[in-house]
Amino acid sequence: MKYCPLILSFLLLFIYFGFGVELISVKLIDEKLEFILKSHEKLTMVTFNGEPYPLELIEKRDDHFIYRVLIEVSRGDFTGGDLTFYTVNASKETLDIPSKILRDDEFKKVPVPAVLYVIGSKEFGNLVIQNIGNQFKKAEILDGWLPIFTLEKNAVLIFENGVFENFEAFKEFLKMISKTFKVSFILLVDARFEVPPMVPYDEIPKNVSFVILNTLNEDFFKKVPYVDHDKDGWIEASEIANVFNGKLFYDDQCVPFIRAAVYPKISDEELRMKLKNLAFEGILNIGDIEKCIKDFKEGISPPWLNEYLIGKLKLANLKAFKRLYSW
Repeated sequence: MKYCPLILSFLLLFIYFGFGVELISVKLIDEKLEFILKSHEKLTMVTFNGEPYPLELIEKRDDHFIYRVLIEVSRGDFTGGDLTFYTVNASKETLDIPSKILRDDEFKKVPVPAVLYVIGSKEFGNLVIQNIGNQFKKAEILDGWLPIFTLEKNAVLIFENGVFENFEAFKEFLKMISKTFKVSFILLVDARFEVPPMVPYDEIPKNVSFVILNTLNEDFFKKVPYVDHDKDGWIEASEIANVFNGKLFYDDQCVPFIRAAVYPKISDEELRMKLKNLAFEGILNIGDIEKCIKDFKEGISPPWLNEYLIGKLKLANLKAFKRLYSW
């Protein structure tokens, strides 16, 4: 997600309303308070302290809508107020927005602990870096190819375009990537080759995830942090492909692309108990527990662990995995 110097991120909320609305995030952008919300019903209007504000529909799915609301505020004088939502059948719900929502110590930005390589033109690379570059420990634009020697174990790779003679050439490309990095997420834009009717997934390296899109623009970067449908705190290839009409994707290991706008939360007691269960079952070493606690609290623990911690995956699921990677 983009965090330029003029944008401050604040308290992230996850609140259920009576008719199925979730407040996903709150940010202060200059002198405007931005609310991102998800509704299972179409909304017609929103008011703040009785004053109407426009709703911007930024995503429409079969089962939900994603809206953005911008409200002008003064950071020093903001005293809170009532945010009221109306549905098409005139039902409404009101949320009390406390003044402390503007405390900038509520949300800590934590970068993805991996390198980002953008392979393409400077203009394309700048578009990517300006939007998501500050999520990574290191971000580079390469006008040629990947460096022959690299010390990074994990990487997110974005290619402006790719021309392959056939699907076999594409598989060789993936194999080369898999040998360079321990784990990698590959996003290709405008990749050209004929995709076979049946893709032999058993021939694709297991340590890569990839997705192929037709275009990549500012609109993509605005929407992509909110497509975390499994609520594990990460955006992955299958989620990107489903929302942005990916031509082809592979997501065997659920390697993450970037952090989602909302990261899961559980109590310290439950976190430690569940990690002890993993150690007891031999999935984690005892010495891994403290690191996992630190990673989860910093928002950088891998998707498989988050899905277990929030209850989506069970111990039996993890035991069946061939490998469990960590950033």
